[in-house]
Amino acid sequence: RSILLNLFCYWLLLNGFIVENISASIDGALSKSNRLAQSQKNEEALNVLLDAAVKHPGNDKINFNLGNSFYRLNNFDEAIQSYQQVIKIGQSPYLSESFYNLGNAYFRQGKLREALAAYEKTLQLAPNDEDAKFNLELVKREIKRRLNEEKKRQE
Repeated sequence: RSILLNLFCYWLLLNGFIVENISASIDGALSKSNRLAQSQKNEEALNVLLDAAVKHPGNDKINFNLGNSFYRLNNFDEAIQSYQQVIKIGQSPYLSESFYNLGNAYFRQGKLREALAAYEKTLQLAPNDEDAKFNLELVKREIKRRLNEEKKRQE
């Protein structure tokens, strides 16, 4: 029994150490990437995050920041994929922000219906998000404007 208990305690300590090292590794990569982005070194910031994503696949924190990095580089397809990876996790603390940023990326691509759906989902998760409320109304107005423009062309 005491051998099993000792092995179990050792296992707990080892796993705690591993989790702390993974967390430190992720936080270090994010910190470095943020410093580079603040210095307008967006390609280098992206590469730091891509390296971190290889080491820690499926990490919501990394995927969210990858989306932001791709967005800064106007690579909206990749940004959308990164935000969708966070959304797939479902229980991420970055969930509402990922929907919001997804809406922004869709808007920049001119995909207004997708942007509208993303902002609506943001507001379901974060009903007081003023930026999402503003963007939702902006998209609604733009859809209405385009529909009116199309209607005038057909007349």
